[in-house]
Amino acid sequence: MVEDEDEEEEPKQGSLEATGFQLCELGRLQRRAVMEKPVLGQMRQGIRIVNRINGKVSGVYVGRPSLLGNPFRIGPDGSREQVVEKYRVWLREQYRQGGAVKEELRRLAHQLIERRQLTLICHCVPKRCHAEVIRDAIIGIVQQASGR
Repeated sequence: MVEDEDEEEEPKQGSLEATGFQLCELGRLQRRAVMEKPVLGQMRQGIRIVNRINGKVSGVYVGRPSLLGNPFRIGPDGSREQVVEKYRVWLREQYRQGGAVKEELRRLAHQLIERRQLTLICHCVPKRCHAEVIRDAIIGIVQQASGR
C-alpha cells in the first residue's frame, strides 16, 4: 500500500520567495518544515527554532527585546499571521537599509555556514513565529553567498 505523503506534511508557513531573498533550486525542494519529536521546534536546512520554555537550550534568542525581535504585537498590530507578515516586510526593509539588523543576519548566516547548524530561540514555537522569517532570510543569505 502506498502512503499519502501529504498527510504528514506541515501546513505551508511561508516561503523564501516571500522574504525577498534569493532562492536556489535545492531550497525549493527542501522548503517543507520538519517537526522535531518531541516538539521542541522546527528544523529546516540546519536551522532549528525552539521555544524558550523548553529549558536550557543553547542558541540565539530572537524574541523581544533582541535586535531581531518582532516590533509588531498580536492584538494591537493584528493577528498572529498579520504580525508575522508585517515582520517579513520590516525585516526585508531593514536588510535593504543595512545597519545592525543586516549585520546580525549576516553574522547568523556565517555561524550557520561554519557550524552547519543554528538554533533560534523564541516564545511562540510551535505556533507561527517571526523566527521562521529570520530562518528563511538566513537560508537565503547563505544560498546567495554560495552562488546558488
